[in-house]
Amino acid sequence: MKFIRILYAVILLVINSYGYCNREISYDVKELKLLSKADAGEDAEVCGLVYNLQAELDGGSGFWELYSGPGQVEYFSNIEDPNATVQVNQYGTYVFQWTEILGESQSIDRVEVAFRDHPVAFAGEDMILEYIFSTKLNATEILANEIGIWELVSGDGSILNPDMAHTEINSLSLGNNVFRWTVSNGVCPSSEDYIVIKVNNLVIPSLITPNYDGKNDVFLLRGIETLGKTELLVFDKRGMIVYENPNYDNQWNGVDQKGNQLPDDTYYYRIKSSDGKTISGFVVVRR
Repeated sequence: MKFIRILYAVILLVINSYGYCNREISYDVKELKLLSKADAGEDAEVCGLVYNLQAELDGGSGFWELYSGPGQVEYFSNIEDPNATVQVNQYGTYVFQWTEILGESQSIDRVEVAFRDHPVAFAGEDMILEYIFSTKLNATEILANEIGIWELVSGDGSILNPDMAHTEINSLSLGNNVFRWTVSNGVCPSSEDYIVIKVNNLVIPSLITPNYDGKNDVFLLRGIETLGKTELLVFDKRGMIVYENPNYDNQWNGVDQKGNQLPDDTYYYRIKSSDGKTISGFVVVRR
């Protein structure tokens, strides 16, 4: 805060009837101080609910007061201190007014202070996918003024909207795929959390026991839904087709094409998906 120093003189002259100065009565010198514009300091951003205000004061006196904001002031260390500490009760942007007084002169300035909350990141629960290479990321929603970003740490994956808490992800790879969710809020330290998405390979059983005990009763292909329309062919040891399904639905339980039970033995299969992928192997039927 600056003031302007003005010197001025007071002279009283006595003029006679002819218009001539007869004599000087008094002469004095006075000093007048006038305030220049108040300075409440630069706008600021702080992590937390406490801030040290930074007004300037050169002569005279001044005081702080809350001009606007989403909450209330809980504490002022000293409203007459240019560098007073203020504590508010709610995060958000506040405006504080600094009024400086010198004699009968008064000047006002305002400063905007943004109080930011410490962010907390939560990327969601880890996932296990059965031969599925796409899913949805579901982090906790970010709050006002916060910024979130998804990043690939290891494995593979194409994130559709990296700056959104809820977003699709494609092109995952087999095994573990690790992603980081980072949340920042202005000057506050950022927060990070990680999610592991494990993609299991297509699981093809080598043994089925169709005795209707609820365990291994059918030739269950875990992850078959990712293959699209899938054809299953089952062969005996002679190479003869004993079962065929052009749109397999995980229901084969060791029967032939007419529904008759096949003898306990080793059989060979060929799986062909709509995208042209072919998988061959063997399966034992044992009741």
